[in-house]
Order: sequence, then C-alpha cells, then structure tokens
Amino acid sequence: MSKRSRYEHVIVANGNIQLHAGSSSYYFKAITQWQAFESVSNYNPEEVRYCLTLIGPGYDMVVVCASEIECDNIIDELTEKGIGKRM
Repeated sequence: MSKRSRYEHVIVANGNIQLHAGSSSYYFKAITQWQAFESVSNYNPEEVRYCLTLIGPGYDMVVVCASEIECDNIIDELTEKGIGKRM
C-alpha cells in the first residue's frame, strides 16, 4: 500500500528524488515508473491535491506536492532527465 505524506521540500537531483519534512529526509533512487494525478480531499471537496506516485525497487510512494506548479516542475525534471517512465 502506498504511503501518503506532505513534504516541505522536494528536490530532483542526479536522477534521484529527495523529500524533506521537518527533521526527516527521504531519498528515492532508481525510480522506474511515475504517475501524476489530482486528488480531492474527503473533508473539503474544494481542496485539490496534486500528487505523484513514485515506483522503484522496494517502494511505492505517493507524494502530495505543495502546489500544481511544484508537481509540474518535478514532472518536467523527471521527463528532461529521462528518469523512469510515465505510467
């Protein structure tokens, strides 16, 4: 099952994604597939969340981006650097 979290900083560097939340950092290497999607909050139907599913060896993660722009920037970076395949 995917883990869903909200992160403060998302950085794509050297083919890896780094997520930072509070004092914790997470590094995802060897991303094989990814998919962007929009999700609507169960509690507030007017709140749209922009998300990315990241799949790699040993992980399946849903990242909730801070904004649509942040999500688009990550997608652009993944596409330009040829990281993984869009599902």
